[in-house]
This record gives sequence, C-alpha cells and structure tokens, in this order.
Amino acid sequence: MQETAAHHLILLRHGKTEINEWNEKNPTAKRIGGQRESPLTHEGIEDAVQAGKRIATMPYNIVLAVSSDIERAVMTRDLVLKELEAQNIPVVSIPVLREISYGSFEEKTEEEMRREHPEFFENPDFMNWRGDFEQKAPDGENYADIGERLKDLEPHLNGENGEILVVSHLHVSRVLLHRLLGLTKEEACRLKIPNTTPIVIERGKTNRLIGEVTLQCLLAK
Repeated sequence: MQETAAHHLILLRHGKTEINEWNEKNPTAKRIGGQRESPLTHEGIEDAVQAGKRIATMPYNIVLAVSSDIERAVMTRDLVLKELEAQNIPVVSIPVLREISYGSFEEKTEEEMRREHPEFFENPDFMNWRGDFEQKAPDGENYADIGERLKDLEPHLNGENGEILVVSHLHVSRVLLHRLLGLTKEEACRLKIPNTTPIVIERGKTNRLIGEVTLQCLLAK
C-alpha cells in the first residue's frame, strides 16, 4: 500500500522567550540560547494564543500536533490547541525538533565566547557557526546535523490523512523548509522565521507554500 502524507503542514516557531527579550534589550550583551530552556514571556504567550485564533480560522482539519520537547515549544503548541478547542488531537513531543545545539557556547555572551574561542570570530572558516551547513560551535551542531535528525520526523508526517501542526524553532524550521521545498543551502540560511507566524506547506508531488506567508516573504532582506 502506498504511504500517504498529510495534506498540509502548519509550521510554527515558538513564542518569544525571556532570552529573546533579553537580547533585544541588551544588543551588546546578547546570550546564545540554543537548546537551553527559556520560558515564554507574557508577549510570547499572547502571541501563541493569537496564532491559535488565526489557525482556527483556516479551513484545515488538524489530526496531529508535533513539537520539540523543549518547554517553550510545548507551551506554544498547547496554547494553540486550546484556541482550536481541540483537546482530543494527539500530541507528540520529540527531541528531533529541538533547536540547534550551540554546544559550549550556550548561555554565553559574545565577550565570553571571544575570550575562550577567538578563532570563531577571527577565522572565516568558523565565522558562520550560528547557522551554517558546515560550520558549527564547539561541541555543537550545524544544519547538516539537524537534517540528519529530522529524518526521524518523517514517520510522524506520513500516513496521516489531514493536517499536522509542527511547532519548533528558528534553525530547525529553516532546515525543515530546506528539505520540504528543495531550497538551496544559501536560501535556507537566509530564511527569516518570525515567532508564532503560521507557515502553511501544501504537500504533494511538489511541496509548496500557500497562504499569506510566501517564500519571498521569508527570504526578504
């Protein structure tokens, strides 16, 4: 029997977190987040609620909600589902959707990282470690590593006759769109993924974005 795939994926980046807010207010003392826990802010909670209201107006039958097992993604997913009044929808929290790991750089400022690893800021072979298919932070991941673990997501996306909500993170969303839409590596690294903005992917022989969020929007400088 031929395996079927969900008609649509609704991809959502989690709501704004405390570390996102800190970095906005302290541009000279930003801290690297990665896989470390950071709670949603009040704004992040409200944005997740509004995302749920927006998704509720879409003509889709969500049959499964999959998220990263990091709390900010789980909470965003649950807030969205509450607005859908869809408590009976199966939910899955899986490590393969976790944000990129920045290894020993997580929770550190640029000053601290420069002091410990000056080569990552002075050597062109390392300067793109924040989001690249080859370069990576010490003991961390790159986009190729994320792509490998995303292979374990495929069983959750296939065999469902309906729509699937996927709640994840910035860099994982980039790699997932790279895989689903056949984007170049350069395009994937440029994608801007706003918090709590639903991105709808129509699945078929050729996957494509539909709705308000277009590829041009995500690639805009």
